[in-house]
Amino acid sequence: MKFSFLFFFTAIASIAYARSTLIDSVYSTFDNWQIDKALVTDVNDFDISRDVAGFHLKKGRIAMLKPVNGREIGFIFVGEGNFTFNPMDPIEQDHLFRNFERKNLKSDFDFLLFIADDNLISELRLQLPFKPMDDFPSYQRNLANALDYILHEDGGYVHTPLLRRVLNPARNGYLYVHINRTHDDPLMFEINPSADEEIRLYRRAKTAPVFDIREIISLFPSQETYYSRRAIEPGAKDEIIIDSYELECSITSSPDFSARAKITFTVNSPRGVRWIPFFLYRDLLVDSVQWLDGTNVNAFTKHEENPVLWIDCGRNLKKGEQQALQVWYDGEVLDYIGGRILIKNSTGWYPIYNRKKKTIFEMTFHTPESMRFVAVGEKLSENIDEDVRTTHWFTRIPIRNASFNLGYFEEYTVEEQGISPVHIWMNREGMTEMAQYLVSQGNSAAAGAEEDVGADVANALAFFEQKFGKLFPGSLYITGAPRTHSEAFPGLIHLSFLDFVFVDEYGNNQVHRAHEVAHQWWGVSVDYKTYHDQWLSEGLASYAGLWYLQASSENSDKFFSILSQWRDLIFENRQYLLGSGQKAGPIILGFRNRTSTTKDDYNVIVYRKAAWVIHMLRHMMMNMKDFSQTDFENGLKEFFATYREKAASTENFRTVMERHCGCDLGWFFNQWVYGTALPTYHFSYSIEEMPKGKYRVQCRVKQEGVPPGFKMPVPILVQFDDDRFAIIKVLIDKPQQTFYLPVLPMEPEKIKFNALESVLCRVVGESS
Repeated sequence: MKFSFLFFFTAIASIAYARSTLIDSVYSTFDNWQIDKALVTDVNDFDISRDVAGFHLKKGRIAMLKPVNGREIGFIFVGEGNFTFNPMDPIEQDHLFRNFERKNLKSDFDFLLFIADDNLISELRLQLPFKPMDDFPSYQRNLANALDYILHEDGGYVHTPLLRRVLNPARNGYLYVHINRTHDDPLMFEINPSADEEIRLYRRAKTAPVFDIREIISLFPSQETYYSRRAIEPGAKDEIIIDSYELECSITSSPDFSARAKITFTVNSPRGVRWIPFFLYRDLLVDSVQWLDGTNVNAFTKHEENPVLWIDCGRNLKKGEQQALQVWYDGEVLDYIGGRILIKNSTGWYPIYNRKKKTIFEMTFHTPESMRFVAVGEKLSENIDEDVRTTHWFTRIPIRNASFNLGYFEEYTVEEQGISPVHIWMNREGMTEMAQYLVSQGNSAAAGAEEDVGADVANALAFFEQKFGKLFPGSLYITGAPRTHSEAFPGLIHLSFLDFVFVDEYGNNQVHRAHEVAHQWWGVSVDYKTYHDQWLSEGLASYAGLWYLQASSENSDKFFSILSQWRDLIFENRQYLLGSGQKAGPIILGFRNRTSTTKDDYNVIVYRKAAWVIHMLRHMMMNMKDFSQTDFENGLKEFFATYREKAASTENFRTVMERHCGCDLGWFFNQWVYGTALPTYHFSYSIEEMPKGKYRVQCRVKQEGVPPGFKMPVPILVQFDDDRFAIIKVLIDKPQQTFYLPVLPMEPEKIKFNALESVLCRVVGESS
């Protein structure tokens, strides 16, 4: 096959390399950091306070560390002391308790490493008598262990917020402290004024016995932000804002990948910026970087195994200044898996500054003619020259992530009136091999499910446009991916091979396919504002998938079966035969529910429990007389219309649903999104015959597992013997309640508490 890389080779050949040695030097300095024996002092009962953290240095010795990049930024303490950490927010206090069994921390330490970009070191110089000392206590091992958490030998990686402060000249108050606890694993405290939430507390990951890996436990705004109640827009503190990308990529059948990225950006930081970090997949290597006018940037660094590309602009760019960079790079971002192309990182194939910020993409791809190719956006042109297919794509509205797919696909198209065309791309040979492998492992599998996939996608599109609102003109591409998880992008879904080969009679495949389609509304069109709000994307998409299953099935049996499975997952999370493990956090914590001791919690809480929250809202807003869902559906339609092409918060969603519910939902969101309580109801009833053939039912409910004040309207089903029934909602808001249902015209056959599985709860009893 003849394939041309003339454009890239010509451009790269004309550029002088400008690789930076400064970052390598900084890494080497950190890796071999030594104390300055001329700057040592003894301390007794000395206190250092920063925001919610306090460091009491009871007795010991401080030594300044050698300068890094010409700046004095570090010191160590060896001796006795204690660390205190007092978060203000009750949710953060509760999360601290889940991890440490204390709402406020107080831990003894014997070693501290401070890295400070504020005035701390100058304060110490004024307050303490530093002088030369030769007999400093042994510190090298503790210092090396502390540095292991912020340095990675592979790729010469330095913790990005720290390196940003070392390289850029303007100080901003950054602080990082490693706390070597006397009787437990170390902690790390960080203040990053450039972050949306400035305060972080890390701990050593519990399942990393060999490697020193940090994991976030606490993450919240500074005291100043917290008490001022100032709303900080996500990304408002970013040093630059990406205005647009222009990407040109060449992919061979090997599949080799090379690209040029033109990145237009505007400086956003009042302090300006000189060094800019971009995230680029670790196996991609950068050949060169230049400005738009063809001049080289001052320097850049991107090592293999390191996911960060650092670019030195050569001077401090001022706020409001717009510039454009060109980056030439190549590497192994694509791979073959059994004859199918795998995109190792579906968004890391171009340099990213902030994964959450939306921008415009213009993309040109040169790919083998023999392979089908699709990307996000509108295809503006396509031509073939010497076995090379060149396509040009443009996103007319800003999007968060861009992706593509290519391969030896067969196409199956679904075109139905009223919905966008659906194109199903699958590698039949590869799917057959995968199906055979699954069968050999004892699973039910068969290749050739493209018609089922196409039907579910098309039907889900039609159903969601009816329930949520009209989506977009243009096609939706479903491309088979040789991986177990799926991803959704504007007009494009990488669908797991399992959806094409795994035979499932219980409805899970239908739910998953519809879930990915629903992301075109929730996650793509309506974005989530912060990680706290990601449950809106995943919870709405998960429940939409389940709702589609209910609507497309002969009855609701599969719907309620899967809903019950999700309930059991939520209730049984870390419930063992002989006790239980760490409790799960609230939905509002988002990705922070996943730690080394709570690995499955992100999926259970942000997907399954969040879907249950949507289910409960649907049933709370349902008219139980005729099962009308008009208020709920109109609420979702308004939410979609209001926040389309915008990012929405949890409170935005609550406000919209309150308008259609006609009531305050603060208590509901406090319990189910911000809280963690799960109710168990012990229910019993007795039936009493009354005069004139009427009946009275006395109900007794005991509520457990929830705090005082917890309440939920719970529907009670009264079933008679001739298929007639009544549903009566009762507010359960006390630990124990006894009440009578309205007088019944005939004897009931059955009384069911929590009809239609309307509340996420467990029910014990139901005896007459």
